[in-house]
Amino acid sequence: MNTKIMFHWIPGLIFFAIPFAAARSVKGPLPEEMPVFMYFFIILIILGIGIVAHYMYRGSKGDKTARQRESEVNALDNNFDELAVKEREEQLMKFLNDKNRTIRSDTAFILIKNFEKLNENFREKEILELSKNEYSSVRAEVAGRLSEELFYILPVNVRNELLKNLASDADELVRIYTVDTIRRNISDLPEKLQNLLEKFADDPEPGVRLRVAESIYTNFNSMPKNMREKIIKKLADDENPDVREKIKEAVKKHGKKLPGKLVNEILQDIEIL
Repeated sequence: MNTKIMFHWIPGLIFFAIPFAAARSVKGPLPEEMPVFMYFFIILIILGIGIVAHYMYRGSKGDKTARQRESEVNALDNNFDELAVKEREEQLMKFLNDKNRTIRSDTAFILIKNFEKLNENFREKEILELSKNEYSSVRAEVAGRLSEELFYILPVNVRNELLKNLASDADELVRIYTVDTIRRNISDLPEKLQNLLEKFADDPEPGVRLRVAESIYTNFNSMPKNMREKIIKKLADDENPDVREKIKEAVKKHGKKLPGKLVNEILQDIEIL
């Protein structure tokens, strides 16, 4: 018989022996008033204890191997520059597909952090996968990096696909970072992606709409004329006071480049700078 299986059932066997040992210690026959179903109840308890012991053993063993893999991920992070390109990719793929969620998440951050050190084909494929990652923190990290240095590192087709993925994300922070990417690089984007800024002006989250209002204030001159006027009209009546205030600031700053009627509707008696 398998010794590991025997080990798992030892606690159950001990508890099985206790009631019978106690019963045998009583002189004479066993009490007649003890119902038959009690014996079945005892057997069920024994089975339950055995099963619990078995899974506790397996769980402790699993925790140990997970801790070992976490140590390997830390080693990958600390020694990334010393590894050959192929070994980096193999380890990243191994841990990105790990059954432990913490390991998968930590590995995703390692990949993003070392993005420029990876083979182009590998990193482009994986960054697209990470833009659809199960964890919003990972997707937000991708969106944040795209709004900064990754925009000009990635090929046009890859960054455009990334933007499409991130623009429809369920997480507010991801969408805020996506607004940043669009407003900072709007002249380098196709019209379809530029128009996402108008879509974000209707976002259900006020934080996203506020970022769009800030883009009117900060990136006014790089935006298409029709787009900025549409967004101003829309956000001037926003339900959120911070959004409305930021639009007023933007119009006050750039009012001389806007139609007078629009400026008067929003600012009324406020002096234009």
